[in-house]
Amino acid sequence: ALQRYMMVTRDRQFPLSTLKSTLLTLFFIWTYSFLVSFPPILGFGTFSQNTLGVSCAVKWMGTGEDHTMSIAYVFYIYMFGFIVPFAIIFTCYLKIIKTIRIKSQQTQTAANQSSRQARDRKLTIMVAVMLLSFICCWFPYACVSIAETVGYTPKST
Repeated sequence: ALQRYMMVTRDRQFPLSTLKSTLLTLFFIWTYSFLVSFPPILGFGTFSQNTLGVSCAVKWMGTGEDHTMSIAYVFYIYMFGFIVPFAIIFTCYLKIIKTIRIKSQQTQTAANQSSRQARDRKLTIMVAVMLLSFICCWFPYACVSIAETVGYTPKST
């Protein structure tokens, strides 16, 4: 989303089709992912076998003093793994829509007004589908994680 935003709004200042910009984008993605998943190595949060016993995952619920650290780590993951990415995606695409509308209004003539409106509608639908897809993929996981933190235990059937 950030790359598309830069491409639409600041193409001349930040050319994105270069090797340097591609490597910089990959470096940012890997660094962000590392910073979100690295704290358990330092003792902030832990990993263990999940409640169904089928994989290794974040230990959502601790006991005693560990419980406070678990809640803090879940909050950290929730913020930087769900809320911040959603806010970035939402903000970038909102600004892309605004920029495209402003640019198209500056070059608007009566003949191309209906085609501009159709393009704007398609763009808005595309952005809505992308945001809904992100929410549909990650919101259930975020909710179950929070539920496990406060004591819910899934049952296998």
